[in-house]
Amino acid sequence: MRKIITRSIGFLLCVVVAILPVYASMNNVETIKINNDDTALIDTAQLAGAEDISKFKGADITTVNKDCIQEMSTASVKDLISKSDVTVIEKVNQNEIKQLAECLNLNFESSTLEENQCVIGAAICKTADKKYRISRIIAEIADKETFGVVEKPSEEDAHDMLAQIQKNASIDMNEFYAEVCKTPSMIEETVKTNAITSATSNDISNSFGISDEYYYLYSTSSADMNYTEYDTNGNLDRYKIALIHIVAIGLENQTKGTTTIDSFVGNISVTPFNELRVKEYHGELYTPELEKYHVLGGLHLEPDSRRSISVELSTDIKAILGSIKYGYEYNTGGQEIINQAPYTAYRNRWKVTPVSPTKGNSYMIAPSMVVEVMNGTNTTCYAKAGISYIKVGPLGTANWVSSQLKYVNLKYKNHVQL
Repeated sequence: MRKIITRSIGFLLCVVVAILPVYASMNNVETIKINNDDTALIDTAQLAGAEDISKFKGADITTVNKDCIQEMSTASVKDLISKSDVTVIEKVNQNEIKQLAECLNLNFESSTLEENQCVIGAAICKTADKKYRISRIIAEIADKETFGVVEKPSEEDAHDMLAQIQKNASIDMNEFYAEVCKTPSMIEETVKTNAITSATSNDISNSFGISDEYYYLYSTSSADMNYTEYDTNGNLDRYKIALIHIVAIGLENQTKGTTTIDSFVGNISVTPFNELRVKEYHGELYTPELEKYHVLGGLHLEPDSRRSISVELSTDIKAILGSIKYGYEYNTGGQEIINQAPYTAYRNRWKVTPVSPTKGNSYMIAPSMVVEVMNGTNTTCYAKAGISYIKVGPLGTANWVSSQLKYVNLKYKNHVQL
């Protein structure tokens, strides 16, 4: 990643400078905000057709229309995505993402679309080990809450707004790349560099899989916008409420006969738009409700911790003492957390309330769980990360809410992602 990062620490300003290469004229150099305090200088490119693609040399993030991709050979698509950290394909639907994943030989396991949701694009990200993963970008119409009373949009309004989003919405490269920087690559590197072994194990296993999805929350164009502090710039951006990024990472622990035991780290982040504030969200890690799954434990997140806390995922799980342990760090500064781990036999939940949330500030948690699967060496398994509730709004009692489960599937068998 080619960038300049600045971070303010008290009265000290630290600056790390990297040289940006000179690319073709379709490229732009942009400054983005990461994790509320950091900024990064990135190179972006928007490819409008075959001529742009033929001249394209590379960028941190690139957007391209699906019509361009569909006219290219598989070899040409592979060459294109190799030139960027992130390639965003706009206006592609779920079936087209599946076909693209098959052509590129990428893992793709989609979750079921819920009411008032539609796919508006795909992101292909280059991982730390120079491989790729493909993720859906989904739009959802939120409900309006006033004085605690929730009002759902009419079916007609929601349908019309989703149609407009599918046709006209474009992915903002700056905000999207900032979201990518916050989570998956950071976790992958943290897990791999901090993985440790127990006294009875000599091997260190890296993550065996990662899956993530992006959700944009919108309001309907017919909603009363007076209390939302939205900019009135006349395009679809004024209806954007928040961007949610959900990540699930699998880590191999051990095998006992045909029984597998694995750890799963989730990374769940929420970034509000248009001067709104994140008021509450519920993160989850869970499995299907089938007898073969035994959720052995979920991490207890320390609330409002303004320091990095080190975690060993299997430390307190007696059933897997002696298995490989994984360490990572998290920070919950400015967030009160109610730990409901377990919430049910198959589900862990973390209810998060930001303390004095600031306009435009993003919030994130990194929970984890350990799962035992009977006959896991021979059967297809699923681990899931998600958000079951979110509330975003300005100061006061009027908010945008969603209680629809937004989640990502990590499909695996015998410690291998499928």
